[in-house]
Amino acid sequence: VDKSKGETLWTTEGFGQQSAYCTPIVMERGGTRWMITITEKSVVAVDLETGEIGWTSPIDVEDKFQNHSVSPVYENGMIYVTSGHGIGGQMLQISPDGKQVEQKWTDEALKCLHGGLVVVEGYVYGASMSKKWVCLDLKSGEVMYESDGVGMGSVSYADGMLYCYGENGTLGLAKATPQGYELSGRTQVTHGAGNHWTHPVIADRRLY
Repeated sequence: VDKSKGETLWTTEGFGQQSAYCTPIVMERGGTRWMITITEKSVVAVDLETGEIGWTSPIDVEDKFQNHSVSPVYENGMIYVTSGHGIGGQMLQISPDGKQVEQKWTDEALKCLHGGLVVVEGYVYGASMSKKWVCLDLKSGEVMYESDGVGMGSVSYADGMLYCYGENGTLGLAKATPQGYELSGRTQVTHGAGNHWTHPVIADRRLY
């Protein structure tokens, strides 16, 4: 949609699946800008200029909780996607022209439900339904570490550091390194009741 006029610029052809909760990401491959998102049963790539679907790849086809809340993460032609309710994650390798995709590996360690993921210098970081914080090698899928950390929660990244917000209200700061999860600081968010499910947001050197 044209944001200034409200006009519809394109609409994709349907392929028989409902949407999910996933927020799309935008990446460039093969000289084309693509929107990548997850629907009910597929990872989907859409050409941002034309609205044409470049490819689809199945995810959690047989699962009954297909909410898919976690946005994909991308680096150098590799996309990692995951589902907390399903079988876990998978890495998809995108062809140089951006129009084809191939699954390279799967994992069961990083079943992220809704806390988000970050990718830093070839490694994926996030919290799993196992209540562990996990680091994966993006190329191989090797689990670099699993740690209790601040418990299951959300993650943001800035200046080489992971800002980890546990659903129990503990906010932790850890270096983004595959060598291990070590908190260099923590504080407790005391306001509110119930689980802390918001995502840390960093802007103008402030953490919200």
